Amino acid sequence: MTVFGDGHQPATEPGNPNIVYSQWQQGNLVRHDRTTGEIVYLQPMAAPDEPNERWNWDSPVLVSPHNPARIYFASQRVWRSDNRGDAWNAISPDLTSSTERVRTPYFGEEQGWDNPWDIYAMSQYSTITSLAESPLREGLLYAGTDDGFIGVSENGGDNWRKIKVSSLPGVPSTAFVNDIRADLHNENTVYIALDNHKFGDFKSYLFKSTDRGRTWISIAANLPDRHLCWRLVQDHEAPNLLFVATEFGVFATVDGGKDWFRLSGGMPTIAVRDITIQRRENDLVAGTFGRGIYILDDYTSLRSLSQALQEEAVLFSPRKALWYLPRNNMGVDGKGFQGDNYYLAENPPHGATFTYYLKESLKDATSRRQAGEKALKKQGKTVSFPEWGDLNKELNELDPVVWLVIKDSNGKLVNRVKAENKDGLQRVTWDLRSASPSPITNPQGGRTSSANLAPPGIYTAQLVKEENGLQTALTDDVAFEVVPMREGTLPAADPAAATAWYAQVEQLKSDVQRMDRHYKKALDRIELMRRAYDRAPSTNDEWLGELMGLRDELLAWDIRKNGDLAKRQLRERQAEPLLGDYLWNASFGTYGNTYGGTENHRRNFQFAEALYRVLLKDLDAIRAEVGMLEERLQALGAPPIED
Repeated sequence: MTVFGDGHQPATEPGNPNIVYSQWQQGNLVRHDRTTGEIVYLQPMAAPDEPNERWNWDSPVLVSPHNPARIYFASQRVWRSDNRGDAWNAISPDLTSSTERVRTPYFGEEQGWDNPWDIYAMSQYSTITSLAESPLREGLLYAGTDDGFIGVSENGGDNWRKIKVSSLPGVPSTAFVNDIRADLHNENTVYIALDNHKFGDFKSYLFKSTDRGRTWISIAANLPDRHLCWRLVQDHEAPNLLFVATEFGVFATVDGGKDWFRLSGGMPTIAVRDITIQRRENDLVAGTFGRGIYILDDYTSLRSLSQALQEEAVLFSPRKALWYLPRNNMGVDGKGFQGDNYYLAENPPHGATFTYYLKESLKDATSRRQAGEKALKKQGKTVSFPEWGDLNKELNELDPVVWLVIKDSNGKLVNRVKAENKDGLQRVTWDLRSASPSPITNPQGGRTSSANLAPPGIYTAQLVKEENGLQTALTDDVAFEVVPMREGTLPAADPAAATAWYAQVEQLKSDVQRMDRHYKKALDRIELMRRAYDRAPSTNDEWLGELMGLRDELLAWDIRKNGDLAKRQLRERQAEPLLGDYLWNASFGTYGNTYGGTENHRRNFQFAEALYRVLLKDLDAIRAEVGMLEERLQALGAPPIED
């Protein structure tokens, strides 16, 4: 919190985030020092021989792009300070109509003294509402007012041109200037957003001038009806990529305003009153009226959207992926057990996030048949019953899938991530983890998996389509980089060595899981053999004794591996550390960090590995005996045992 009150237009000093300009309504500007938490009151005042200043409820404040110590502020005239607000000079005359609001007609006529006036908590009138300075031409200034005027100075405020908004095509004289923005790429170009809703007019007024405000053209184009335009922002790399904040959401154009499309992505239908770009991250940030702040992470794909729309599929280059483990400040993910009274916004997905475009979603035979039948019905034609053979193919066909395939710099497959099979722009995130080496046990289970973190480095990604089980490339490989986000207080292992350690631990865990399944299958096999023996036409007590002996050996093996069964049921501590204890220590000890395996972890891993080798050897021997005993079971005429 930088200042008390309702909170209105802020500004920060480029290169110095500890200097913040904040204000409460009607121009009460302060400079907040984030280091000390102190504020200095900055509002300029008229001289004794000048009219009092009129301040808008949300007065515009602007830090010059040419001098971080220079700020502009506006009442009915424009003020400039070259020392962060310690001293001010008025650099413009009154740029408004200077209308006295109590004499403004309401309901068709002026209202008398005895009417119920309440203007204390209302915005003053005939005030400047928007300011801009060209980042390419120092001193090229623009100002917009709440009563229908635009001011332009091309010499730092020495001279001003005053333009009526009614001179813009189709704009009423009462229009309010919501925003004015100087072009980032062309010093002669400027944009303006106006609205006239206070007079019952809800049109989208959005204009562009290429001659410093002398002439204007509308760029509202196909913006929907009744979408008031509040703010506009231009991409700092692609001149024709613009974003506009409207009464019902955010829209973008990639052709300078000839065609607009809505940016939804889970954003509710809500008034978006401010919009800006975080240039380092290429993030679009939207401030709404009553629903918080929304961020579109890494919108760079929109810069080349026009070309992408011509392709079947496009995988856009992502920004660098940050290699780290998410912090669990509450002990577990998110806000832990704090409940809904504790607010916490979600972070972007952890990993490398990719934007991709599909001209059309992948269709299976059923979808293609239904689309064809729909087209026939639309043409008034008869739909025939399909051939049985075609229906059988339909019923047996596997669902189509879109995959994101990740490979390392040597072309080795690292992981596959299932992407959404949907036309248009979509996103998918790789969590920076390798595919799990765990055994595949369930044919109905998921086809994706994640294990240990992959190391930082150069990777490639590719979109692949799978149709009826067969996979073909949709796009070329796209290279991207995974980089460490931070260093810990203590020096850690080399990331490549750390991830190699994680992979070693994961592999042993997988091997132990596989061994456990072999034990369970062997024990189940003995039970099946015992049941088969019960149905055999002849008996063999020696064979049965050997079978039960093998069962006892397996149960004894289980105690060696997992501990005393009775103690397990009581959760009592075992007499000595077991394989699982050593492996848990080595695995969990490095699960929540990128520090790497310590000497203690590696020591316990070696203990676990040694125990595993002995146990595996003994289990394999028992399983071999079970197999030989099963062959002898067939000689007794027992029914076969199916897996």
